[in-house]
Amino acid sequence: MSNSYANAMSHCAYCGLIALNIARNERFIKNNRISANRFLSDWARKAIKEARFPAIVFPELASIASLGHKNASVNNLEKTLTIIWTEWCNEKQRVESLPKEMNVRIEHAFKELGSLGWKAVFGYDQDWSKGGFQPNGLKNIFVIKDHKELFNENGQLTEDYIHIFLVLPPTGNKEAKELKMQAVDTLYKHGILIFSPQTGKNGKCHQFMFEVWPRNKKPNEQALMPSKM
Repeated sequence: MSNSYANAMSHCAYCGLIALNIARNERFIKNNRISANRFLSDWARKAIKEARFPAIVFPELASIASLGHKNASVNNLEKTLTIIWTEWCNEKQRVESLPKEMNVRIEHAFKELGSLGWKAVFGYDQDWSKGGFQPNGLKNIFVIKDHKELFNENGQLTEDYIHIFLVLPPTGNKEAKELKMQAVDTLYKHGILIFSPQTGKNGKCHQFMFEVWPRNKKPNEQALMPSKM
């Protein structure tokens, strides 16, 4: 599963830790936290100047560059980078253990959403074009039924993408956003990235539409990030 920000940030953390260890082994810096903070601060500032990493992580690098000198006696940037790298490794291992078939991943995600109070169903194209399912007091998530034929014998998508829809009962904007992210987080947990989020309303009911692409990759577009990233 590809997440460009997570991959770039973990690579950044890894490189920072390697550079720090080399500096220590070569005795360029003292082996203490303050020296490590200052070294990583200078390293981050140089990484930004030389554009060593994608621009998506520049804000984090700028924060490291600032904190390493400003609060060198308080912060522990080495620990922060270690946590980022360790969490990425754990997430990579978790993703590799997920089912390879996209249709199975969707089934598992729908099952968990069902336990969270969602009604997960397969709908028809005309249901959405006519305004979506009429809310029944439940949180609804559905895949167009015709899309079931878009999976090959290995459970992978054979076409460009499929749509996943959310239809919520009447609720405020804040709660609607929280419910949307609950669905996004659950899909992500089961190895499904979503793209091109669209929003709409049917009366007082919020509706959302997402795209799911083969191999979790859509050309020239980043996936919607889960709330925990």
